[in-house]
Amino acid sequence: MADKTGLTPALEDYLESIYVLQKAKDKVRVIDVATHLNVTMASVTGGMRRLSDLGYVVYHKRRSIALTEKGDKAARIINRRHEELYFFFSELLLSDRLEAEKYACELEHILSTSMIERLIFLSRWAAELPDSSRGNLVKGMKLLKDIEAKPEVEQTTLDKLKPGEKAVITHIRAMGEIGKRMTDMGVTKGTGVEMIRVAPLGDPIDIKIKGYHLTLRKNEAAHIEIERK
Repeated sequence: MADKTGLTPALEDYLESIYVLQKAKDKVRVIDVATHLNVTMASVTGGMRRLSDLGYVVYHKRRSIALTEKGDKAARIINRRHEELYFFFSELLLSDRLEAEKYACELEHILSTSMIERLIFLSRWAAELPDSSRGNLVKGMKLLKDIEAKPEVEQTTLDKLKPGEKAVITHIRAMGEIGKRMTDMGVTKGTGVEMIRVAPLGDPIDIKIKGYHLTLRKNEAAHIEIERK
């Protein structure tokens, strides 16, 4: 959808492409833009006509394309947003080149100017940190990437376990008397648990925890988050 400038995400991509290509070529043609963006020439032709109507480019069929002063100003802003987002994803979040490029291309059209400026500020702040602090930040991001790379573990609640299944308790959502009762019974974070049996109607359930059997109501078990083993 176009904003008050009349530019859609596709038109912004065309403007940015012309701006980038002009740095390397004396003349930019429709085929150059189509190749750069991996789109059809027909799409680019339609885009150039629209950009020309809006006053962003000078375009005549079968001739080169040139940015107007208005188009150059808009293209510089779009390109800056792209480069800053790419820097943020690649240097601060340690995304690989293709991933950083993908998100930069998508978000440059979506994020507000205010949000872009905040990300730029964060990137600049991180870049100016003392070496020790910046090193800790990089270590933290690498640790996060390592965690993300691990196979996902299914998160669910204790009432969903089937007889014979084992799990580890990750969180107790129950509060007040119910939460206190569970703690007193040894139902704590990090504790292993095994589902022994479930009553015919699904309630109550019998679990094994810390070597002994414990009976819980199904609504109590629903407050206990687990990771299946």
